[in-house]
Amino acid sequence: MGLTAGQALTLQVPIVLEGSAIGVKSGGTVQHLLHKLDIECLPKDIPQQISINISELEIGDSIHVQDLNLENIKILTNEEVSIVSVIQPRIVAEETEAEEGEGLAEEGEESAEPEVIKKGKSEEEED
Repeated sequence: MGLTAGQALTLQVPIVLEGSAIGVKSGGTVQHLLHKLDIECLPKDIPQQISINISELEIGDSIHVQDLNLENIKILTNEEVSIVSVIQPRIVAEETEAEEGEGLAEEGEESAEPEVIKKGKSEEEED
């Protein structure tokens, strides 16, 4: 099973992030979600890696597979997949979850009260 001249290869290449995102200076966190890209190309066009400059990313920004423009390379990975994104600071997210958790505890207490009422009704029915 040798290769014939002009036959494209299917392989994975690593994705490397370059630069420092602007959003990190504002307290955001870079999430590198996709580490390898499935591609198809001729042997002479095989890249060692796919480099992505993230220096322009702000909080809430992301780069998807569809945003890549690779010469002589066909990308096989789903174009909707996110490669990298800059998310809100973790501390803010934890505070929001804590507030939501408190609201859930209050709702849980309220849902416990009707159970007590139901028990009371069943006792009255026994009389």
